Amino acid sequence: MATDAQPQESFFKVLGPGLLFAGTSVGVSELIQSTRAGADYSFALLAVVVLACALKYPAFAFGPWYAHATGVSLLEGFRRQGKWALGVYLVVTLGTVFTVQAVVTLIAASLLSAVVVSMFESANFRFMPGGLNLGLPVVLSGVLLAICAGLLKLGRYKWLDSINKFFILLLTVSTLVATVLALTQLDLGRAELLPPESAFTNRDEILRITGLIGWTPSAYDVAVWHSLWFLAHKLESRHTPPLREARLEFNIGYWFSSGTSVCFLILGACMVYHVQGATFRASPVLFATDLINLYVRQFGEWSRPVIGICAFSAMFSTVLVVTDSSPRVLSILVKRFQEPEQPESSPVLPKRLYWIAMGVISTLALLILAVALGEKPLGGGIQLTLLIDIATTLSFLSAPVLGLLIHRAMFSRDVPDAMRPGNFLRRASVFSIGFSALFATYFLWLRFLS
Repeated sequence: MATDAQPQESFFKVLGPGLLFAGTSVGVSELIQSTRAGADYSFALLAVVVLACALKYPAFAFGPWYAHATGVSLLEGFRRQGKWALGVYLVVTLGTVFTVQAVVTLIAASLLSAVVVSMFESANFRFMPGGLNLGLPVVLSGVLLAICAGLLKLGRYKWLDSINKFFILLLTVSTLVATVLALTQLDLGRAELLPPESAFTNRDEILRITGLIGWTPSAYDVAVWHSLWFLAHKLESRHTPPLREARLEFNIGYWFSSGTSVCFLILGACMVYHVQGATFRASPVLFATDLINLYVRQFGEWSRPVIGICAFSAMFSTVLVVTDSSPRVLSILVKRFQEPEQPESSPVLPKRLYWIAMGVISTLALLILAVALGEKPLGGGIQLTLLIDIATTLSFLSAPVLGLLIHRAMFSRDVPDAMRPGNFLRRASVFSIGFSALFATYFLWLRFLS
């Protein structure tokens, strides 16, 4: 009896980093990008979502794999390639980190605002005569960042791990229920299965495609984060899993997040059949309200709390993970510039740099939101969808560079031959890097030179 229980207990100790990956992925990419793709193009971009998940698999799998095989993170793998590799990663990170933090926090705050506003409106009560003209989304963004910092300060990785598991479970149930209900009402005869030619030739429309790919199921930066999560979880649990268990744990998180991408695209595609001419409004809170209302129109008013909880929990999970991971990576990255290569060991988090980085990132993210939203967050503010597309496209353009650095680390001499991926994954990784580089080149040519 004890013999049977030990492997199961061992595997439950492994669970954590893969679910953190899912928590990071199930947010902007699925909830916003995939739903928009389904609403705008029906099922025509389903193949794009599936292809993106398949092509990105090697790079994301190599994050925890490299950490398991070498005992160090991908940041150390970059350092061993030379400080130039760390410099490249630093430039890519600084180019995206502030916008990413701003986008994920604003969407979470906007969803919370939309839920709160709907509750008060149903009770015939308004916050103030001018509505939310004091910039409640920005205020809530600051509150959410403060809550995340507090949770990380009190509980560190253990709380981050536990909270994320709760949100992932809640999101799974909500998403599956909503998807099954949508499929029962779908007329497949009206479904569009092929994207229009303009989706790949029109300069504005291709921004939507690259934005969808950029964060489906997530940005390549998360592979580096995942290697750090793996080592942190290993240190916290005092358990080193076999490679097969570590890969299974990663696969659960990865294919879960990939599956939810498909689910949200299906939900978005189903919505347009019941709400003709439905569009997402540009301002953040109205965008979040439109998103929730699409589901409510489909399933009825009873679904509002379910969808609201599902959407906000997904985004809060993402905000929590991003708030921890971005300063974690930057603080270790700065330290790696100052030190020689390290032997096999878990990375020591420079706490002072970590909290300084968190403060700088959060402050600049809020500043971006305050400037972008201006004085009218509900009317004439920023185009939230454009801000999302810019952030996700930057990740799309950086993918070939990060993919190459990850590939070089995984197949370096630091990884024992017995621990290296087989020829299939090696070739798949090379193909993914080449494909993303060609697509990025085509995007740049179409966007700026044609």
